Amino acid sequence: MEEKSVVKTFLDDIERGKLIGNKCNNCGQIMLPPRKFCLKCGKSNLEEIELTGKGKIDVFTVIYVPLPFMKDKAPYIVAIVEMDEGPKIMGRLIDINPEEPEKIKSGMKVEFRSLEENDKKVVAFKAID
Repeated sequence: MEEKSVVKTFLDDIERGKLIGNKCNNCGQIMLPPRKFCLKCGKSNLEEIELTGKGKIDVFTVIYVPLPFMKDKAPYIVAIVEMDEGPKIMGRLIDINPEEPEKIKSGMKVEFRSLEENDKKVVAFKAID
């Protein structure tokens, strides 16, 4: 039986509305998406963890010229979010008008959402109080 890839497992978890990463049992590094080896110490002694889904915006951009498969979605916002547990991940920022980027601030609190996009679920974030 073939081992399921780390990427496939991560995408399956997104489909189920979960953000699953892993934690190194040697140095404590938390990684998202999951890896087979620790990014900090290189060890493979990792455990799967579910992240809270809460974090804050590090940086963002408004996409006006999208890839062809996203052309009907433009403009839209993409952000790099620092999760409360430490790792950073990129995702769509939803429920904020991309024509009003001044309403988005670095440090703004957000929460993970699984967004339906072209028959797949993708990482997205929604602002929270």
